[in-house]
Amino acid sequence: MFFDEKTAGIEIIHHGVRTSTGGAVRLQNTPEQWDLVPAVVERKVDKTTQTISVEMTYKELGFNSRVTVTPKEKGVEISVYLDKPLPKALEGNAGFNIEFLPTAYFEKTYLMDGNPGIFPRYPAGNTRIEPAGKR
Repeated sequence: MFFDEKTAGIEIIHHGVRTSTGGAVRLQNTPEQWDLVPAVVERKVDKTTQTISVEMTYKELGFNSRVTVTPKEKGVEISVYLDKPLPKALEGNAGFNIEFLPTAYFEKTYLMDGNPGIFPRYPAGNTRIEPAGKR
């Protein structure tokens, strides 16, 4: 297991089985094992609204984000908030990252921001690899 799997903002557990992990703003579109990982500043659980919020920071960059999970209909809504505008150096690089673990999700549909998609078997899309000096 990689270090960041246990310090993530979100882990989704169904019937005692962890089905997803990550749930943090990461600095690359496909984070690698040795990339910077945000530190958890604070985790709040509001039992009244059944909401969980996690504040995370990249101290090196002076950048904080907050991920909030709220019940919605028969599922959950995941929201990402920034404490201030994204630093220019992170534009086009930083993004929300969540990983689904079991192969049972391969080729299953999802809905995000009103747009449907399919979980791919292999990395796909407009992803590109940048030289190490540009990361």
